Order: sequence, then C-alpha cells, then structure tokens
Amino acid sequence: MVVGYAKNRHQFEVVLPDGSVINTGSNCVKHSAGYDLTHLLTGAEGTLGVVTKVITRLLPKPQGERTLIVSCTTSEQASQLVSDIIAAGIVPAMLEYVMSSTAAALNQYISKPLTAEGEACLFIKLDGANSQLAKVF
Repeated sequence: MVVGYAKNRHQFEVVLPDGSVINTGSNCVKHSAGYDLTHLLTGAEGTLGVVTKVITRLLPKPQGERTLIVSCTTSEQASQLVSDIIAAGIVPAMLEYVMSSTAAALNQYISKPLTAEGEACLFIKLDGANSQLAKVF
C-alpha cells in the first residue's frame, strides 16, 4: 500500500466526441461524489474523448530513503503497529503487511532470507529529507 503518495490528484480538461468540453477532478482533499471520470477517461485511452489539458501536482525526489522490515509476533501486534505509525504522524511512502507464510514463500526466491518467526511482517519504506529520517531512526 502506497501511503505517502496516495494524495496525488489530477484534473483533466477533455473534449468529448460531440465537441463539448468537460473538466474532471477537483482541488478538494476528499472528492468522491459521483463517478470517477478522471480514471475512467485514463483507462479509455482516448476512446471517450481527447484530453486537452492536465493539471497534476509534481513532488520533488526525496533526499533519502530508509526501509525497515519488522517481524511481529501476532497479526494484532502488526495491526496495532500500523495504527501507531499513522497516529504518530509518520507517513511512510510504502507500508506492506506480509503474513509469515508469504515471507516463507518469498525466501525461496530472494538471496537474503526474511525472518518468518512471527505471524506477520511489516515492510516500511520512509523517504524525505535526511534530517527528518535521522529523527525517526
């Protein structure tokens, strides 16, 4: 699950086959009313209309990144850790919950085996300024 980059919003100006012009997307943080025309038009690959304008937010490349693999004794402990991370205001670039059986299967294909001692593992990727990462680690 990508957490830190899930907030990207895109807006399109689209000319439909009948010549009318529509705008999709929104500047709002939460925009979920009605159909998601932006993704519908993206998936249609030009068959529903011609995109004439795109507004998007570009993010700078992070200065540094750190990846953690945390082994959790129980699934409940892993779930609580995810809640604690978000509650602390830490926004990871990636946060993956992996069951120990999946970690064991992965070990057949990777050179550095994962510990599959508990019920679950969390893969956590943090990125940002090096000074911010130093506070977390």
